[in-house]
This record gives sequence, structure tokens and C-alpha cells, in this order.
Amino acid sequence: MAGRWLMPLFVVLVAGSTDAVARDGAEPEVTLAGTGRVCRVAFSPDGKLLAGAGQELWLWDLSTGQRVRQIKTDRVTNSVAFSPDGRMLASAGGAPAGTLDEVAAEVKLWDVATGRLVRELVGPKLLSACVAFSPDGRFVAAGSGTPPEVYVWEAATGAVVSRFTGQKRDVAAVAFSPDGRLVASSGSEYAVCIWDPATGAEVRTPTLHERFIPALAFTPDGKTLVTAGFDGSAQLWNVSDNTLRATLHGTGKAANSIAVSPDGSFIAASYLAGQADLKVWTPAWGRQHVRLRPGGKNVLCLAFSPDGSRLAAGGVDGAIRIWKAPFR
Repeated sequence: MAGRWLMPLFVVLVAGSTDAVARDGAEPEVTLAGTGRVCRVAFSPDGKLLAGAGQELWLWDLSTGQRVRQIKTDRVTNSVAFSPDGRMLASAGGAPAGTLDEVAAEVKLWDVATGRLVRELVGPKLLSACVAFSPDGRFVAAGSGTPPEVYVWEAATGAVVSRFTGQKRDVAAVAFSPDGRLVASSGSEYAVCIWDPATGAEVRTPTLHERFIPALAFTPDGKTLVTAGFDGSAQLWNVSDNTLRATLHGTGKAANSIAVSPDGSFIAASYLAGQADLKVWTPAWGRQHVRLRPGGKNVLCLAFSPDGSRLAAGGVDGAIRIWKAPFR
């Protein structure tokens, strides 16, 4: 943003090891209680609401900490995303609540103000683990398992715009670039694919981790793609040529979630390491900035608020914890 001072890039890691060098940071500013595990969290564009996905959908008013809406779903909701104007909520799921059965995927759009279903998006055959709105709000993308594919729909009509079939195995993550011209997707294949949402055509050679890639995110300038892998690393890739810019090593545990702050100052990653720690790194110096302690069990999802002032983490214990930047 013109005329704005930009902070140096920090990296926030959720890991399970101790580090005597990093000093302890702040306690969570707020803790919200869900029902069962929290698979995904998302802030509304104005930062006033927080959505959580799991056995059902929840909305909290962040000014009061009160749950203001609960949307009952027949199936587990694995992912949730607000439209850029904040009026709609997209959800993706599949297995009936309380089971692990592979059944028809469920991708739906909800009215945030009323909690009513706006429309169901038809396409994926089995369990859908990820959903995203395009930056202009015109399109919705969601991935599925078998067959592994990503659909792009018009949000206003539910019409299918394109279908990407380049992933060889289950699709776990999907993200639009900030200009909306590219979509990145990843999953069990160990590869990240970048493609054109208008046509479904692949535009970059896939980048590789050594294991499953459950999460990814573009930086705000669209020049870097950040990925989380079960090989224990978070990696930063140059979008223009797919070259590896940096590898952020955790504790050897599987990295399962990624979030990038709106101004690019922070990157957050969570690790499946039992009782998690939250760490802030300065990659330019290769040392930790602060260390936070979420408590509870594994963190499953992370999200920054639109102004970058807060970081939310949801997990297995059903709690959503929120920290205030810069976490000291």
C-alpha cells in the first residue's frame, strides 16, 4: 500500500518443541468455545464476526465474544469462507456428522444475516475439504476426493465455470491469487498445482513436498505461495517460476495449516505435535521472535483478521483462541 511503512517479514509457527532462545509472548486475548473440533476459522471482511466450522457452523460477535448464530448441517463442515462483501458464507464438507463415511460432497452458500441457505453448488462427488471465494466475490472454488478435482462456480448463479482435474489424489486446499487470475490447489499427491480458474488449464509445473500438503496461501502481493507439508516444513515458492524461496523447518512434526497476514508481515503455520506451542520467527535472522502457548491439543486451523491485528487458532479441543499482534 502506497505510503505505508511495512514491517519486516515474520513467521509464526505452531510447534511442539521448546526453545530457550525465544521469550514467552502474550496469553490469548480471547478464548471462544465451540462444539467438537474446529476444522476451519475465518474472519468476516469487516473483522466483526468470526466463523468456525466443524460438526456445524458457528458465528461469533467479536465485540462481545458471544455466539450469534449456529447453522445446523447434516454433514461435517471441513472448510468455511466469507464472501468479500461479508454477506455470504461458503461451506464445504461431506461425511455425516459423527461418522467418517465417504458420501457426496456438500458445498453450500449461506446468508450471513439470517443463516438461511442461499444455494447448493453441485459438482464434487465425494468429501470436500476446502472452499474459497475469489477476491472479487464472483466465483467460488472447492476441491474433493475421488475423483480428485476442483470446481469453480459463479457465486450468483451456481453455474460451473471450470473444472480442474490435474490433481492425482485427494484435494485438501485451494486458494485464489490476490488478483483472482490464478488458483493454487494441493493435497495427498505431494504436489501444488497452479491453474487458470477461467479455463481449468494448468499454467505452472507442480511444486513438490516430500509428503501430503494440506494447506497453502498466497502472500498479499501474489508473488509468493506459502505451503504446509506433512514433511514438517513450510515452504515459500516464487509464483512466477516455481523456484523455492525459503524453507521454514518446524520440529519434524507434520505442518497442517497456513495463514498469511494481510500486509504480509506475518506467516502462521500449525503443526500436529500434540499440545501445541505458537512461535514467531524472523527468517532473515533465523531465530524466534516470541513463543506463545495455545494450550489444549493440536491446532487444526489458523486465520488472521482483515487488519492483521489478531490471529485465531482452532483445534481438536473445540476452542478458538485469539491473540493480538505482535504477540508480546
